[in-house]
Amino acid sequence: MSTSESVAKGCFPFKGKKKIARAKDYLPADNKQATLQFSTYEQMWSSVDKKFQELQLEVNNKIFEDLLIFVENSHQQFGQHYSVQEIPTAALITGVNTPDHAVIFSNLFAMLQARVTSLVATLRAKDCTSVKYLLGMMLKQLLALPDLSEEGENTQMPSMLTLVKHYSTRYQVSKKSPRKSSPKKRRSVVEDTQYPVVVIMLEDTENFPPHVLQDFIVICSNYLDRLPVVLVLGIATSVTTVHRLLPTAVSSLLCMEMFKAPPSSQYLNLLIDKILMTSAFPFRLGPKVFRLMLDLFLYYHMSVINFVTAFQFSMLDHYASNSLSHLCCPTSMIPSVIDNLSSKELQQLQRLPSVMRYMEQMPPKVLASVLQEEEKFRKLIKFLLKDYPVQQDRSTVILHLLHSLTSHLPMHPLGKQLRELYAACLESDIHETDNFRKAFELLGMTARSELVSVVTQGLQKISYSSDPVLKDVIEKLQQFLHRFDHLEDEVVEDTESSSPKPKDLKLQRTDLRSLQKKLQEMRKKKTTPYEKVREELLVYLKDLIKKHLHKAEDSVLYEIFYYDNVTSFRHQLHASPRSAIHRALGDPANYLECQCCLVDGGCISATMPDISIAYKLHLECGFMINLYDWLQAFVSIVTADEQNKKKSSKPEMLQARFIQAVSELQFLGFIKPTRRKTDHVSRLTWGGC
Repeated sequence: MSTSESVAKGCFPFKGKKKIARAKDYLPADNKQATLQFSTYEQMWSSVDKKFQELQLEVNNKIFEDLLIFVENSHQQFGQHYSVQEIPTAALITGVNTPDHAVIFSNLFAMLQARVTSLVATLRAKDCTSVKYLLGMMLKQLLALPDLSEEGENTQMPSMLTLVKHYSTRYQVSKKSPRKSSPKKRRSVVEDTQYPVVVIMLEDTENFPPHVLQDFIVICSNYLDRLPVVLVLGIATSVTTVHRLLPTAVSSLLCMEMFKAPPSSQYLNLLIDKILMTSAFPFRLGPKVFRLMLDLFLYYHMSVINFVTAFQFSMLDHYASNSLSHLCCPTSMIPSVIDNLSSKELQQLQRLPSVMRYMEQMPPKVLASVLQEEEKFRKLIKFLLKDYPVQQDRSTVILHLLHSLTSHLPMHPLGKQLRELYAACLESDIHETDNFRKAFELLGMTARSELVSVVTQGLQKISYSSDPVLKDVIEKLQQFLHRFDHLEDEVVEDTESSSPKPKDLKLQRTDLRSLQKKLQEMRKKKTTPYEKVREELLVYLKDLIKKHLHKAEDSVLYEIFYYDNVTSFRHQLHASPRSAIHRALGDPANYLECQCCLVDGGCISATMPDISIAYKLHLECGFMINLYDWLQAFVSIVTADEQNKKKSSKPEMLQARFIQAVSELQFLGFIKPTRRKTDHVSRLTWGGC
């Protein structure tokens, strides 16, 4: 690699044909196993992605319907004696989950065009740094004109008048008001004429320059009598942001109505319930990966789109890295997939830890025949694969029941949200945890009306199940509810007869505390009918949960259905930018794949890129770096190789290369200029990574 080359060359884009990634470029044609795994992944992801889209529309449907009605009714009298001073404005509160805003507005854009009007434009702050650019982007979308904002400065300034003329010509808007016509005739004209509104959506209102936003609103208000404009303001925080951006004179021109989108956490709960916890999609997230994805969502981005992307990567990595992942397929494909398994794959299945634990419970004779005959082992795997969704459905139903019973408890020992309880069940056997014991201790102190209420709610959540085992659970819970309603029929054993009577006790000297303890034991409280039924209910629920709720690793064929490679997941989706940059600049050979940059330890080679040489030299400095000393060290390293080759570079060229490398380090945030010394820069980072 030539010493004159620099990493900065890769920072400048060039026009060219965009390369499209294709699966056949990465999968060998002769590798049938990899092709089968990828085709299974594509089939599974297409069904999951379709469900994602349906749930997204379901979540936003209510807010979208209300917003569409608002837009439709905003300019009903346009074309009559129309005089309005305020612009109908919908303030759509979208939340702080910025990556999801584009999807929300794209869905809203499609619904507006399909059901209300074709004149819809979406504007973003990054494209609208001035009124000229804003109007140019708006006219480009509404009139299908070329992007006027990209033309030279001598280009005619785009204006709202262009849109007004186009609208008047196309929809025949009359400037004269029909005063001389009779009321009946006027009414028929109005009823027959429908003028579509012009909807302008500002996706990220907070990021618009205030003066641009103010001028645009004033321009729109001046044309309200000739153009039915409706604004949709996308706001991430609160409506007070609009009043902070706009002065009173401008905000008074808006007739604003607020629409609040559902929080992203509500959508996440729906995704977990309808996709991650249902047997319709057999792929599951392991406890470590699921917990990491939850933490990233709650503490970093609050974006459902990022959560879905992480889920897609998990599925892709699972199918690419697991040679038996093609068994994670729809139930209808299981017989054909099992029949096509090779002897090598059957042996891999036999060596899976979860399968080995299951087979160890078999009688010795049955185990021997299964291991010796492939056909019997195929039947066993078919049975396990078909029984897996049944067991998962039962576990999900019991999980919903447990959540209904414990979500109302004080301090929420098992979590307030279903996702918290689901994560705990994935990690360990829930009935063995301290939080489970605390939850049932609190249930043991619950009043009758409250306990009946939570059991009834749990029954409503599991009543849809048609599983015979779950039907028995429903019937048993209904019996307990019946017993709670008829406590007078309960028979309680008398426990007082078994306690010692005072006259039977021998008198002896004792202290006050011991005497008090003995008297309390003598006065045992009689068990009430409600306490008896409550205790029986809690014992039944504990046995039920112990039987059906187990940690993910205890599931048979856990290795096929669960993805829990948290190391690979964190490396790809939660990487540390600083450590990656340090690795790239400190050891560029790994990224550039060239032998000339290979060095040992902290050595610096003249064949490295200029920015790598400057970076490694700056690591040897303290808080303040003398630019002249830094330059001399840089020149001595670069010219050392040139002396061996009997070549020499001009001092101006060396200085230019050094200045470029320092500028790149400043752009990356490693150094900054300082006013303390004019010929120094201050260092901003410490340590290797």
